[in-house]
Amino acid sequence: MESNEEFGADGRQAEPCAEELSRPPTDTTHRIRDAEALRSAADKRSWTGSADDFDPATAAERIDAIRTRAEQESDRALSSLGIAAKELLKRWDASRLRVQDREAAYAASLVAEANSRSELGTVLRALAEMDALKRHDEARDESDVGIRPGAYAPERTARGRAITDVHPFAVYMLGPFRMYANGHLVDAWPGTKTPRVLWYLLSKRGQPIARDVLIETFWAGIDPEHGKRSLQQSIYMIRKSLRIIAESAPVIVYENEAYAVDPASVWCDVDQFDDHVRAGDATRRTDASEDAERQFAAAIELYSGDFLEQALYEEWALAERERLRQSYLRVANELADIRLERGELSAASTLSQQILARECCDEQSHRRLFRAYNSLDQQSLLVRQYQACVDSLGRELGVRPSHETVRLFETLRE
Repeated sequence: MESNEEFGADGRQAEPCAEELSRPPTDTTHRIRDAEALRSAADKRSWTGSADDFDPATAAERIDAIRTRAEQESDRALSSLGIAAKELLKRWDASRLRVQDREAAYAASLVAEANSRSELGTVLRALAEMDALKRHDEARDESDVGIRPGAYAPERTARGRAITDVHPFAVYMLGPFRMYANGHLVDAWPGTKTPRVLWYLLSKRGQPIARDVLIETFWAGIDPEHGKRSLQQSIYMIRKSLRIIAESAPVIVYENEAYAVDPASVWCDVDQFDDHVRAGDATRRTDASEDAERQFAAAIELYSGDFLEQALYEEWALAERERLRQSYLRVANELADIRLERGELSAASTLSQQILARECCDEQSHRRLFRAYNSLDQQSLLVRQYQACVDSLGRELGVRPSHETVRLFETLRE
């Protein structure tokens, strides 16, 4: 019987000698190592886990490396296996992208549906109130210059009375500027400086603004007398446009060489917004979440856009615009947190998306969406939201997400 060289005389497997250990690996050894590498590339997390955990880029790199070595060593079997693996990877990746696109479209449809439902409710309320106001004022002559026929202010005060029952003028400065006189929209302001002077005075309602300050703000660098006449002309045109349909005390008063808007005659959405925010903060501190939610929701409904969108490049409007914007973001996040705490995942997600539409770098909203998607077992949406957060912060601010955001994402992904 022939002896086996791998075993010693006592039947035990012989230890390799130093010469054998220093010998270069055989082709068989290479193939065993390549098979192990292929199995390593197909580890439990990347290759047999869920689609969300798959790492196609790493797998492709490993497959290419193995195929390159197989071609160099003329190993047809391993090369064929690598080609098949690469083709399967390509087909899976294409399917994965189609699934992600459909998931993103579904998430966008949820947000669009919620927004449309909210807008529809607003329009329906406006239609009902416009019809009531039209019947009340149907005898009014609407042919005067500066008045848009049939345009009425539908909003109401907290007590349910129409705004124009309490104030002759209603002003909206959040979003596009709108001014109503006795319920009629006034939108034909002569010249370019006249409406800007009006916006400035309304933004400082109740505060006397010195005539020289107004001239310096809007007619800087010209002859003082010319600036004075130009200001007087603008004030005259404002008063004339409003006097046509508002037979009451003038909205702009002049005293001690200063102009001011009479706050008693003007309802302003900014004032209402601030009132709702203060009331919501007060009830939130007492743990009255339902009252806080009602106040915050009312504030958000008033916030139809940033302060005076037509005056984006007016320096005097920058500070107030930023103050109101930060107030909106804080209150909207407070309201979204309240809804998430109650398990209203859809409502919390919709509001978070609305916040991000205004401020794409708001990490608090990104994190809230992480939690909502995790609770809904939507891991692919969670990953996409994290990537959206990374992209937004990098593009807008040149920074990475905070440690809190990264830590939450990694915890939810475990």
